[in-house]
Amino acid sequence: MLGRLQRGLQDIYGIDLDVDVEDYLCDAGVAREHDPSASRREMLLVSQSDGADEVQIALYVDRAIIAGLEASHPARWILGDQFDAYCVGLEGVSHFVYLAFHGGRGRPVTELELELQAEVDKFVSCSLAVRQLSDAARLVGAIRQRLFADPCYVDDQGSERGERYRLANHLAARYTARLERLYLAESRVAEMLREVRRFYRLTQREKIDQILQAA
Repeated sequence: MLGRLQRGLQDIYGIDLDVDVEDYLCDAGVAREHDPSASRREMLLVSQSDGADEVQIALYVDRAIIAGLEASHPARWILGDQFDAYCVGLEGVSHFVYLAFHGGRGRPVTELELELQAEVDKFVSCSLAVRQLSDAARLVGAIRQRLFADPCYVDDQGSERGERYRLANHLAARYTARLERLYLAESRVAEMLREVRRFYRLTQREKIDQILQAA
C-alpha cells in the first residue's frame, strides 16, 4: 500500500527514485527507541554518524494504518472511512520521498519543509483523485476544509514541534487555497501540475516567500 502511495507522489511531481519505501519500514520498537516520548502513528527516522556523508533513514507507520488501507478499496481512502488512514500513510511516504529526492541531490532538508510539503501533498493527491467526478469542485472544497479548517495536533501549542506543525498547516492552507482558486476551480489540472512540480523543487525560503507574497 505504501509503495502505491510512493508511486502516486512520484507521478504527480515527475520524479524517479531508485528506492522503495517498503524496504525502509521499521516497527514500533525501533520508532520508540528513536523517540520514546512520541505517540505518533507515523515517524520518519533520520540519523547520520559524525563525519559521515550518508544519512540513514527509516519510516514507521502504525500497523493499524496500513491494515486499514489494505482492507479497503482505494476509492474509500479519500471519499470513505479511510480518509484519516490515507492521510497518515501519505504523510509518512511524503516525508520519505521528499528526503530521498532532495537528499539524493545533496540539498539539506528541514523539518518544516517536510511538514509543509506533506500538507500540500495530501491536498494535491486527494484533489487529483476526485477531479473526474461530476461534483469535483465541491469535493475539492470539502477536502481542503477537512484538511485545514480544524486540524488536530499531537504536540502542544507553544512547543517547538507544535509550532512547526501549526506553521506548516497555515502555510499549506494558503498555498492550497490558491491552487483551488486558480487551477482546480477551472479544471486546469495540467497547469496545476506544472505549478506544484516547480514548487516541489523550491527551497524552504523560496516556498515561504512565494506563499506570503501571493495574493
